[in-house]
Amino acid sequence: MRDQIYLSFDLLGGLPPAVANSVAEQVISGLILIVQNHREVISSQTEWNIVLALVRSSVSNLEAARVSFDLIQRLTAEGPEQRICADNVAGLISVLDDFVTAAGIVAEVEHQHARRRPQPGPSR
Repeated sequence: MRDQIYLSFDLLGGLPPAVANSVAEQVISGLILIVQNHREVISSQTEWNIVLALVRSSVSNLEAARVSFDLIQRLTAEGPEQRICADNVAGLISVLDDFVTAAGIVAEVEHQHARRRPQPGPSR
């Protein structure tokens, strides 16, 4: 069954970006259930890379990105859900970098839109 899970993850990770974006929420919801309920399924660097690639593919979908970020936060926070290990630290940093990059792009777009809006004139 483990091999079938990773074959499925690999197929999901290979979806075209438009398709991946449209199913991102469902993919991340399923991934979270597996990470929370079957921790033993993710035990090697290769498995972490596949799981984190799915998380990275969700960054462009606002709702999926929120849930993905919560997952990453739980995996890296102190406590029983913390899962940082040598096999996933580089991947976790890469995912966090993707979140920072996406947030920077959104902030820049919002800044540009704010500059284009007409400024209210002085009231008389």
